[in-house]
This record gives sequence, C-alpha cells and structure tokens, in this order.
Amino acid sequence: MTKPAYMIIGLTIHDADTFLQYAEGAMPILPQLGATVLSAANDIERLRGNWNPDRLVVLKFPSLDTARIFWTSPEYAPFKAMRESCSESDIMLIESLVDEDPASATENNGSSHYVLGLSDMFNADWVEEYQAKAPPIVAKYGLVVPCKGDQFEVLHGSFDRQSMILLQFPSEDAYRGFFADPDYLPIKKLREDNTESEHVAFPGGFSAI
Repeated sequence: MTKPAYMIIGLTIHDADTFLQYAEGAMPILPQLGATVLSAANDIERLRGNWNPDRLVVLKFPSLDTARIFWTSPEYAPFKAMRESCSESDIMLIESLVDEDPASATENNGSSHYVLGLSDMFNADWVEEYQAKAPPIVAKYGLVVPCKGDQFEVLHGSFDRQSMILLQFPSEDAYRGFFADPDYLPIKKLREDNTESEHVAFPGGFSAI
C-alpha cells in the first residue's frame, strides 16, 4: 500500500499548435509510470479570486517518487522545454491523504467534477465550527478530498497561498448541489469570511485542446 501523489497544473497557453505537439509527445510517458489523467479541462469555472488559467490538468501517480521520476526524466525533458516555450504554467505536487492500492489508479474518473482551492487563513477560530458542521453535507453529495494541506511542492511557476485542497465530486450535479445546499451556505460564508482564496471548478476526463 502506497500513497498516490497528485500533480496539478494550471496553464495559460500562447501557442495552441505547439502545445498540442507537447501533449501528444508527453502523454505516452504517463502510463509507463502507472500515472493517469484525472482531468485535462478547458471548461474552468472561477468561483472565487483572480486565478484564471486556460486549462487545468490533474495527474495521479502511484507515489511521489514516481511523479518525480516523470518530472526529471530524460524522456520528458524535451517536452517540458516545449511546454515552457508555448505556455505559462503553475505546477504543484502533493501526496495523497490516504494509502491506496495502486490498482485503483486505473479507475474511471471521467464523470467526476473537481474544485481546487488555494487559501490563506486570517485566523483559525472558525475551523472547529466548520469541521463540525461540514461532514453530514459532504456525505450527502459523495464528496471526497484526494489531497489537501500546506505540504505541497511547487515544481514550476507559483502558488502564492498557504494551503490547498482538491475536492472530487462524483458528478457535476453533485458539485452544484453541494455548493447550493442551504445547509452549506452558512458555513461557506464562514470559510469565505475568514480566508482569502482562489477557487476554480472543472470537469474530470480529457477535453481536446
């Protein structure tokens, strides 16, 4: 049992043709390392803050070590240079919260919907109340949290916030139901009143560039 790792990539693309060549060259490297693309999305909904990438990608690796092998591999190096020539990117790497059987990395996440949050807290006085009230609402919508915390590594660009969280919903309907739930709205306000953050929502699966 190992903890998987997530590489989260926000992209602003300046040259779509070159970026397509990059993606076509880099993608075949991933399955060789047991990695999967949970999301590669252009349909990004900005919920809060000013961060506004053109494309969001979430890659899941069997472990942090495997992700770092990919990032530093000679096979990926020419494509990394290609990506840097045609886009601006913010890339982070973070370990999962829980151990997982590597076989589950092959599961189909195409119907999932994600929310990525990047936050600074003004204080922690609100956290206990939020954590007490959130679980029954979370359970109602099938929400899971693949990763969160302040122990993330910035591989490229910048994530100028103290902590991050990745939320995974089983569907877009579940995501929209959660954020509109009358029971959630008061604690959502509690969170927003005590943090400064960027939040974006995006679908799972692979969208054409």
